[in-house]
Amino acid sequence: MDNNFKFVIIGAGVVGLAIAEHLSRYFDNILVIEKENKFGLHTSSRNSEVIHSGFYYPNKSLKAQLCVKGNKMIYEFCSKYNIPHKKCGKLIVANSDVEINKLNKIFLLAKDNGVENARILSKQESIDIEPLIRCKKSLLIPSTGILDSHLFMSKLENLAISRDTTILYQLEVKDISIDNNQYSISFSNDDSRIKT
Repeated sequence: MDNNFKFVIIGAGVVGLAIAEHLSRYFDNILVIEKENKFGLHTSSRNSEVIHSGFYYPNKSLKAQLCVKGNKMIYEFCSKYNIPHKKCGKLIVANSDVEINKLNKIFLLAKDNGVENARILSKQESIDIEPLIRCKKSLLIPSTGILDSHLFMSKLENLAISRDTTILYQLEVKDISIDNNQYSISFSNDDSRIKT
């Protein structure tokens, strides 16, 4: 194999597949390389499948901004493509005055980060949502949810492939070199080289 590609993405986890899917909307000649025999066999399959809301990250940080924006985008994507998901919300509980003080700080951070509809709940309001909960107060983050991460990745893969993205499995990158502004990638389990 001696192919030239405009974009080469290493890793077919959720991040690699999301990048491939997005780029494939505007460009052709895209390659995704994955050392395993299918997508998402490492970090992407060992997560809690939570759709995070961005309330813990430092205020004004890029991570907070992208998490809040990405939260909405994931729900839109899941709804559009019928990927199982649920916006179930999250309760963070406090059982002492010290913990209530920390809860208030998290609440203010959530508001500053743009997390919508976060609010402090009384003990009874918390119990109304979750009867088995024990707390003095809780913080409700309604935008937190869960999704089927494997179907999410499968849809990203299918969309990218439908736009002529090439995905090669069972290729492990050994070396990346650059010569005359052209990158060359070689593999530990194949004699082929790919150029980008």
